[in-house]
Amino acid sequence: MRETLFMVSSDAEADRYAWKYLASRDAEAVHGEGDCATVLGSYPSARLVVLVPAEAVYLTTVKLPIRQTQRLAQAVPYALEDRVADDIDELHFALGARQADGSTPVAVVSHAQMEAWLLPFAELGRQPDWVVPDVLTLPFDADRVTICHAEQQRILVRTASAGGFCCPPEMLDILLPADSAQTLQVFSTAQAQPPLGERVLAGQEKIDNLLDVLNGDCLSAAGMNLLQGQHAPQRASAQWLRALRLPAALAASWILLATAVLLVNNQQQQRALDELFARSEATFRQAFPDQTRIVDMRLQAQQALAKLRSSGKSQGFLPLLSESAPQLAKVPGLKLESMQYRDGSLYLSLSGSDLQALERLRAEFASSRALALEVQSAQAGTEGVQIRLKVDKV
Repeated sequence: MRETLFMVSSDAEADRYAWKYLASRDAEAVHGEGDCATVLGSYPSARLVVLVPAEAVYLTTVKLPIRQTQRLAQAVPYALEDRVADDIDELHFALGARQADGSTPVAVVSHAQMEAWLLPFAELGRQPDWVVPDVLTLPFDADRVTICHAEQQRILVRTASAGGFCCPPEMLDILLPADSAQTLQVFSTAQAQPPLGERVLAGQEKIDNLLDVLNGDCLSAAGMNLLQGQHAPQRASAQWLRALRLPAALAASWILLATAVLLVNNQQQQRALDELFARSEATFRQAFPDQTRIVDMRLQAQQALAKLRSSGKSQGFLPLLSESAPQLAKVPGLKLESMQYRDGSLYLSLSGSDLQALERLRAEFASSRALALEVQSAQAGTEGVQIRLKVDKV
């Protein structure tokens, strides 16, 4: 492994970067924090790797019957057009290595965001060798989900070789894969502890920050460099442009063929996905009733939460949910089916085996001086009990 300098912005407006330097695979790491010019000047010959926030990058996959990289890069934006909200001409699509199942990982980010990330380095005459979503530098194991909680309001979750997401602690339990066969590998600081409930842990390690998780193999494991196409390093740009000199008519033919094959494959797979998507859409609409058009549920959920925070509306929902969670957790036998926040109240739909669980839940909320519980309905049937609750602040 060649000497490598990892940098991640800790305060972009103040030009502050946290950094980690590895002289070789087995060498002891050197780390610190400083302005961009000072850090780059200290390690002028090191390979430069810039980590960028995963919440600004949409990670997905496509499965197209195209093997040539150039033609695949041309077809991908059109194949993903229905999955992204912005105009594809304003977006940058970076491809990862083809997977064993024939799918290709894709990272989508706006051109404007890429230019903003690269600008401080361009002004100093230094071109990064890698730009990687920070979630993809977490260790990957096919049998595990890796979680890194190095910042109070930000949790990174790596779920696949080229997949993962970033979310606030309040959304972790909703967005975390429910596959019981997968255990969790957790990295966290002493101040930030992810809410994991009763999930099975494969291991838990204390760290000071995200850079503590990085090692010499993280780039090969990430497999996704955003420096492609028009954002590729100068030496790679000329080669990329020469590869684009194929006749436009031939390229268009391949795109049409790829799109047709994609439609056929989608129709074959849609039956198996319909039921899962319907449940996901119902849950999403209950949680975010103001979202009338669904393009990408995970991305829109993150954007909706960010909007709530910026407008101040989350000051009611998140504290109310957080204060209700301990009472709900103390009563076994109840399962949360859905929840909705409306007019300052939290509405919960639960299912259980008998009405005794409801009485225990009443007792738990009765001991709280901050919350008031109202049972709106409780129906017992052959499949158990369906309960509708309303929770308010006192």
